[in-house]
Amino acid sequence: MDKGLKELSLLPGVGGAFVCDNRGGVIVSSTPAALATETMNTIGREVAQAFTAAEKAGWPSTRVEFVYDSWRLLAEDLGEAVLFVVCETDADM
Repeated sequence: MDKGLKELSLLPGVGGAFVCDNRGGVIVSSTPAALATETMNTIGREVAQAFTAAEKAGWPSTRVEFVYDSWRLLAEDLGEAVLFVVCETDADM
């Protein structure tokens, strides 16, 4: 998993990546870390809840993108975990 995160982090426009379990706990993150650990935990928890809520509402999804002024966060549900990629704003999943 570390190797995969390292490869993702080397892609143009990618600032880092991390993986959280379905409770939001960080399992592994790229070096250097894309965000502070507590921030990654919070994001992981909120996104896991969003995937669960969408499924319960009848709109199951496996991908979500959050666009901010200066960066973009891509998240993909891997089943037992969620992959997050922190990118520049013009990046596309």
